[in-house]
Amino acid sequence: MLTPTPALRTASAGLALAVLSACAPSNASDAPDASDTAEEPATVVVGVHSGLPSLGYAEGSGPRGFEVDVARYVAERVAGPDARIEFRGVLPPERDTVVRDGEVDMLFATYSALPERGEFVTFGGPYVTASQDTVVRAEDTSIDAREDLAGTRVCKVEGSNSWRRITDDEGIDVELVDAADYPECLDMLVEGELDVVSTDDLVLAGIIPDGESDAYRFVNDPFTEERYSVALPKGDVETCQLVNEAIEEMYADGTALRLLEEWFGSTNLSLDRPLPEAETCV
Repeated sequence: MLTPTPALRTASAGLALAVLSACAPSNASDAPDASDTAEEPATVVVGVHSGLPSLGYAEGSGPRGFEVDVARYVAERVAGPDARIEFRGVLPPERDTVVRDGEVDMLFATYSALPERGEFVTFGGPYVTASQDTVVRAEDTSIDAREDLAGTRVCKVEGSNSWRRITDDEGIDVELVDAADYPECLDMLVEGELDVVSTDDLVLAGIIPDGESDAYRFVNDPFTEERYSVALPKGDVETCQLVNEAIEEMYADGTALRLLEEWFGSTNLSLDRPLPEAETCV
């Protein structure tokens, strides 16, 4: 069991009793019961998406998805194999606050390591990189590159920065159409309520339903690099370093590629993604 860090809600009273008993005179009648001296396993509260197919979504008795599996792998290596992992579903607008306000210990939710976010969280990882791409209706042949997005109706999800990559970074004038999440964007695209869904390629690959890929077309003009990172409480450098070690192990033992293939292998998306360069733990 690793030494508890500020991000891990670890019960340490049992450990303290064990240390005290080791220093006290030996007396069988005064010895604490073994059940009182055993260190309790850590409980790690992990924030994940609750409605993003193939990445983090609720199904049956618990969450599923690529980021859920990555979070479980990392948390078990940071807090120990006996750690209790509690998943909490978060919506995109909540991601900036759940770690800062102490509601979760770690966040795995397509959360890119942006400088402005680094003011209130410490970033571990990234655990994978994605590139922003665009999906249109299959019959729409008017959009073949990002320049063709001018004047189109583009989905805007609250709490996501993807639309800003088009309007701010690329300087393209578009009409923004609000949606609660990216699956809703896809529904609105099919219904003709908007023309473009543009966000990270892993998100796009995940939200296209199995067997319905013929209804959509990837523009295949990727831009930007999104570094999906682990958000931790600001200043928790120790946990950050342990997270980075766990991610290195995940790529070295083949788990990262296995999980990418498990969750996105049915698409034609390239999954040849090397270990990303780690963020500095500050």
